[in-house]
Amino acid sequence: MKSSDLEYLYNNIPYTERNIYPEDIEIENVAMYKDYMKDNGFNYEYEKLDTGFMSANLLRQDNSKIAGVKNPYYPTNSRLSFSIARNKFETEKYLKAAGVPTTNSKKYTLDQLATAKKEALSFAGDIVIKPLNLALSKGVYSNVTADTFEHYWKLCSNIIKKSKRKGKHILVQEYIEGFEVRVTILEGKAVSVMTRLPGNVTGDGQSTIEELIDEKNEQKKQCGFLSKYPIQKTKVIESFLEKSGYSYDSVPAKDEHVLLLSVSNLANGGEIVDISDLVSEEIKETALDALAALPGMNCGGIDIMIKGFDDTTPKIIEVNAFPLLSLTKYPTYGKPSKAIEYFIDATIVRDQYLNNTDNGYEIENKEEILSNYFNFFERKQRLAVNQFMESRK
Repeated sequence: MKSSDLEYLYNNIPYTERNIYPEDIEIENVAMYKDYMKDNGFNYEYEKLDTGFMSANLLRQDNSKIAGVKNPYYPTNSRLSFSIARNKFETEKYLKAAGVPTTNSKKYTLDQLATAKKEALSFAGDIVIKPLNLALSKGVYSNVTADTFEHYWKLCSNIIKKSKRKGKHILVQEYIEGFEVRVTILEGKAVSVMTRLPGNVTGDGQSTIEELIDEKNEQKKQCGFLSKYPIQKTKVIESFLEKSGYSYDSVPAKDEHVLLLSVSNLANGGEIVDISDLVSEEIKETALDALAALPGMNCGGIDIMIKGFDDTTPKIIEVNAFPLLSLTKYPTYGKPSKAIEYFIDATIVRDQYLNNTDNGYEIENKEEILSNYFNFFERKQRLAVNQFMESRK
């Protein structure tokens, strides 16, 4: 994200008050599903697996199993789709074959620095360096130039070496103008659209940036789990500020928004804004196409770069097979989503339809859920034809 993007968001987001949450709120996906089933009278099982993760099983009223959710899998996502989503380069191939707008990437091993730097010059403008298969924005560096390429390559390489993932590769991508939004899709419905703001402060005309950071960290203590992720006054932020013409001692003007980092990462003090009712239908449709392009995937988080809420040409940058629903339920600004509720209701309706059975539960929005299912299935078929025709070329 650039400073101009931050300015756009603050000028176009109607929310002025932060949401306040208890500090002890539940944020783990499977546990949130369990809590919803328990609070609403659904039969369920909650158990610890040999992997150490928890599993929440939704049961019919006769206690037979409908489906189970366990980290990091949704029951209606195939293992193939999960494998594709973890590999950003493979994901890009599937998206392009389906005709879904996405990034242009090149893949390299960690020892191909010289080759990667030379070929990166083929991209117009700045570039992005990121690991092939790490999540949560780990090792992602944007706005990389020819002068800083080697520096960020080494930083990314070190993060990859410390990870336990197989496939030690780096992706080099063209930098896409705009800011990142996450569209969360569950069982064929876009249940949430949010954007993650990088660490930033707003000037009051008197306080230094360092003082504004301290003040914001105090405010974050009222935002539930986000209180665990304060803005750290690191050398990385210091360097970023210096390149932007600031220092920790600078005093921004009143209402001046100062970006502290370019990557939207909650662990580095980022914030969440729900924009579900603000973005264009084209953005939601592009996200639905991206998920439908991966065979066997029905639930996921789609990361998209957009230039504004009314953007008609968004680009997909990543697909996540097990999105964190706490981000949609506990935004810093805006209204919380009902993602948890929708998934459980949809799972019950799906069981009733596919098995022609009465599992004992009445779901009010049954017709809407079935309509979303059928529309998403047709979307998958259409994109599968595109992929088949592309493979014949």
